[in-house]
Amino acid sequence: MIAKKSAWKAVTLVIFTGILLILMSVPAEGEEQYLLVGDGGYATIEEAIEAAADGDKIQISAGNYPLPQINLDKSISLSAAEDSSVTIVPINDTGTNRNWIYVEADHSVQMTGLIFDGKGTKIDRVIYADGSLTIENCAFQNIVYKLGKGRAITLHGDQSIVKHCQFCNIGELGIYIDRASGCVLESNAYRGKGIGEKLDYGFKIGGGSEVTLCGNCIQYCQGIVEPKRSAGIWIIDNCGQPIVINIEDHNQIDNNLTGFNIDLQNTPDHHITIYGNKIEQNNTAIETNDIIDATGNYWGGDAPPPTNHPNCVSDTVCYCPWAQDTVDADQDGDYDHLVKSVLLSWANGTTEDQHFDLQNIQAGETIDLKLLARTIDRAPNQENVVIIFQWTREGGLQSTDIRVNGTPLNGTQYQTSPLTITDISMQYTIPLQFNRSGSYSLQIKLVDDS
Repeated sequence: MIAKKSAWKAVTLVIFTGILLILMSVPAEGEEQYLLVGDGGYATIEEAIEAAADGDKIQISAGNYPLPQINLDKSISLSAAEDSSVTIVPINDTGTNRNWIYVEADHSVQMTGLIFDGKGTKIDRVIYADGSLTIENCAFQNIVYKLGKGRAITLHGDQSIVKHCQFCNIGELGIYIDRASGCVLESNAYRGKGIGEKLDYGFKIGGGSEVTLCGNCIQYCQGIVEPKRSAGIWIIDNCGQPIVINIEDHNQIDNNLTGFNIDLQNTPDHHITIYGNKIEQNNTAIETNDIIDATGNYWGGDAPPPTNHPNCVSDTVCYCPWAQDTVDADQDGDYDHLVKSVLLSWANGTTEDQHFDLQNIQAGETIDLKLLARTIDRAPNQENVVIIFQWTREGGLQSTDIRVNGTPLNGTQYQTSPLTITDISMQYTIPLQFNRSGSYSLQIKLVDDS
């Protein structure tokens, strides 16, 4: 009798324990849960999305997963399982101006560690987000609908973030941000398709957007599909709303047809800052008709960007001071060695000293020397420079041989008092009086005296 009772207790204990385990495996209402795709979980990503509720996390085992066009109407996350390679491929073409994955407004979606590969299909837009999208460590490849068409990410939702993503063989555009605020693009890499009849824009930013770009690399956007021309970053006021963009902290923009194509329609409410970046080996570095602050950047050497190709900038771009190298010892995002002096060039564009030979000058002869110089800082504040005249004379020179601006030479030199620059170009008339006949040589140097 005692043995039977003990057996009954054992069976009861097992049954109660099983019920307890079942209850513990069911999440409480409102509690997030993990849904597994592959390896004993859901067979497809679509099935897991349909089963998920707001706040749930979908983890995807290694493998290739077909995914049809789908609307995400819930706040969820999709990520590759740890140390897993997950490639998502489309089941069919998207159709023109259609999305493969759509994030609805008022929802927040996160994606991590996924590869989106459109090879063999026509994909117009991979992800179009009216809601908030955070996407990290993902790759987009072979996203082409037709010649000059195919986009990886379109962001219309505020507070969206794209970090550490890679873009390769994209039909037109890596990331498009339009009328979205508080967005961050960080440490992404876009590699264009190079020269030919093809189109590449690493990033395009439209009106009404507020964006920070840091640590991105955009290269080889070089093709042309008339009338469009590729550019690393295209900024355009397409709706008459202010654009606020900080492009900072070592973005690398190189080997593009145009590094930055900026068209703000000369609207004063925009605020574009390009500071602390590496901008080099582009055919045109910055093309714009708008006044742009591009100070503190490295242009591929210790000199500022040239006035002509390659890597030139438009006349409305302020680039002084510039970085003479890419040293950032304290890693604060700003280059350490800035050239702050206001360098000058002569009217012929050179910054080299100017040489003149004055032959067969007669004693008592006077000459008005007219100098036209211009600053290569495109938007200078008031700065000071001096002009130094270095003289030689066949047979020797005495300080009394010449009076410059009514003043005898100091040895073989004459130096002007500091001259204030208040405009991009400067014209000076310097009267010369010769007290001894002979042939003279003159070297003229412009020196910053700020």
